[in-house]
Amino acid sequence: MGRHLFTILFTSIVILTSCIDDHYKPTVITPKVVLIVMDGARYTETWGDSTHQFIPFLSDSIAPKGAVFTNLKNQGITSTIPGHTALITGYYDTLANNGTEYPTHPSIFQYFEQKYQEKSWIISSKDKLSVLSNCKDSLWQNQYNPYFDCGKEGLGTGYGYRDDSITLKKALWILDVFKPRLCLINFKEPDASGHSGNWNNYLKAIQTTDSLIYLIYKYLDADPFYKDQTIVFITNDHGRHLDGIRDGFKSHGDTCAGCRHCMLFTYGPNIKKGIRVDTLYSFIDVTETMASVLKLKMIDMEGQDIRETFSNW
Repeated sequence: MGRHLFTILFTSIVILTSCIDDHYKPTVITPKVVLIVMDGARYTETWGDSTHQFIPFLSDSIAPKGAVFTNLKNQGITSTIPGHTALITGYYDTLANNGTEYPTHPSIFQYFEQKYQEKSWIISSKDKLSVLSNCKDSLWQNQYNPYFDCGKEGLGTGYGYRDDSITLKKALWILDVFKPRLCLINFKEPDASGHSGNWNNYLKAIQTTDSLIYLIYKYLDADPFYKDQTIVFITNDHGRHLDGIRDGFKSHGDTCAGCRHCMLFTYGPNIKKGIRVDTLYSFIDVTETMASVLKLKMIDMEGQDIRETFSNW
């Protein structure tokens, strides 16, 4: 009888210990990164406007979930392809802005595929951003290339731009079907409307893009694969000339504060909530931080991790 009672007690202790271990076992998070670019919106019309009237979703729904950066700068050429290139390679590169020239250095997408043997995605309203899927480096060119869906029919350079609403549908479909752990999504309209010279259309384009980004936010927050496992970065590739400089908001491309100053929001697991960061950071710091999140070692980059926003690095 005593032996039987001992067996029962021992078995109960083993089961209880197992339950306790399972309860307190830390959740294993497979890191995921989504980079969203609101193309060519000027800081003075986004977070730099104290009313945040043109970015209500970013301001009211997304900012409280993470960190807002007030002093992010594009320290290179303030055009679309060079700006995006800096964000994904960690280098400021002198490149043609028409989609005819690959970046000089391999991107975070290529490092990701080399390490994990998984496909990542570049999704863009602008066809020319398909060049971000490759590079000139002879050791990397035509290797470890991400998939892209850029411009009309998703075919890339030479096929023309498409409406941002189509890009949203494509992005949500790709996220839902392919479940990439690394993805870049570009919305063109603030830049396109700015170049048109119509101030009201430019402001409306920022508002519309804000709502499209919110729909991606809602999807990521609802999908079990991404929810609480994804660090999202929302930024610009460049700003626009300040009023009184050249043709003002209609254009960009120089070194003025309006062209260099960009917004940055980031949220996700281990990101401190509801904080404002006034420290000066550069595009290449965003690259370094994304690489660190994905546990990638990108060679010879000069950026720094944006560690002050993480509660547990």
